[in-house]
Amino acid sequence: VNCTIVGAADEGWTNVNLKDPNLYYHGRTFDIGSSVGIDWSSSGVSFNVKATDVKMTFAANGGPWIQIFVDGERTKRIQITNGEYEIATDLNAEKVTEIKVVNSSENNFNFAAINRISIKGELVPIERKNYKIEVIGDSISAGQWMTAASDATVFNLEEEDSTRTYASLLADKFDAELTLLASSGAGVYVDSSGLKSGEVNTDNKPANIWADMYGHAVTARSARGVARGIKSEDWDFTNDNPDLIIVNLGTNDASKAPKEAGTELDTFNNGVTTAVGDLLTKITTKHPNAKIVWCYGIMNNTLTTVIKTAVESFAKTNSNVSFIELPAQSEFSDTTGGGNHPNVETHAKLADYLFDRIGAAYKLEARSQIDYTVPVLTTETVTGNTIFPLEKEKQDHGSGFTSDPYNLNGNTGIHYEWAAGAGSGVRNGIDAKFSFDGISIKLANIGDTTNPGSRRFALYFTTNKSLAYNGQKNGLLRI
Repeated sequence: VNCTIVGAADEGWTNVNLKDPNLYYHGRTFDIGSSVGIDWSSSGVSFNVKATDVKMTFAANGGPWIQIFVDGERTKRIQITNGEYEIATDLNAEKVTEIKVVNSSENNFNFAAINRISIKGELVPIERKNYKIEVIGDSISAGQWMTAASDATVFNLEEEDSTRTYASLLADKFDAELTLLASSGAGVYVDSSGLKSGEVNTDNKPANIWADMYGHAVTARSARGVARGIKSEDWDFTNDNPDLIIVNLGTNDASKAPKEAGTELDTFNNGVTTAVGDLLTKITTKHPNAKIVWCYGIMNNTLTTVIKTAVESFAKTNSNVSFIELPAQSEFSDTTGGGNHPNVETHAKLADYLFDRIGAAYKLEARSQIDYTVPVLTTETVTGNTIFPLEKEKQDHGSGFTSDPYNLNGNTGIHYEWAAGAGSGVRNGIDAKFSFDGISIKLANIGDTTNPGSRRFALYFTTNKSLAYNGQKNGLLRI
């Protein structure tokens, strides 16, 4: 891997070119000269190193909090300004270490950019996720107030942490790349301040309406947009291809709905209906192949019928679109975060709730952290025609499982599913030993000399033992 030296580096340190292909950016990041903007919640970068130390230099305004992960584990969360920060120290340079740094604050209150990444060692390739999730939401999705006491009345930016939201946790469950587009106070028809699409407040700040903001890398109403003179910057959708999009909107709209039945309420509900269709049209035009799930109801349910009806009406001509009604947060936790917002417990349980329903609807399955040993099976322990094929109906998002082995029928013994990426060392009738990041796995083949068994499978692990896919059609044994 060739790392371009950028500017002067201290002795022993290498400054990495921020366009190095081995840097894996997350979310709607964007270029700011030679720097990379990470304004959006959970946007940032991951990379693998064989190094002893890593540091990064940021340009920041408004005091955003960044979360640092080392090999998938949270190590520290720090509030940044302009300057250089230690990201990881005293690493083992003989092994590969994954570093992930993301902005856990939202772009309404601050903005940040990566100016430099410096390592004492070398940058090495990193595996990218095969599945992508995008979440569009308001303060719930941003994680506002989530760690605050239930009686808190003053918002503290430290108490907002997008990396602990249902969105981040759900992405982890699917082992997916996450783009989180969250804006506190946002609505689909009317925002929390009462503004509608195209309207501005007394400071000329645009409405917090997602149909107006979806096409931007920098929205005019964000902290950076305001600092630029209330100017937006378009987002390039060319390589932006989420597999699943979750829209969690309606809570702020509901807070502005007329309380009494009548013409005013009917007009409001019609406005919501139209706005839901407009936003779905924008999303499906940009992402015609994505599955889209609109969910609503965790903080209030005033508009459940209106939004559900609007989504289901749209779905009549687009089968990729569906609606999930969310339980009230009181069903997940006995208390709340500040401002009546969901707390950490509710976010975790909401992720489980959505995972169960979305996974079932779209036949997705968890890519959870696993640690198990494949047993060595013999004809003494297994008799008859015991077959453990992968279920073909669980094929998923472009990295689906392979079909049954070609000689499955009539072959006695244990059948292992074939992985296209297993390599030439996997052959019929030959036991094999594979090592992945220090994990050795014995593969046993049961059969006889005339019918030695089906093809074998391979297990792929990252350094933190998460099941990973390499872009081919890999499989695993189900017992």
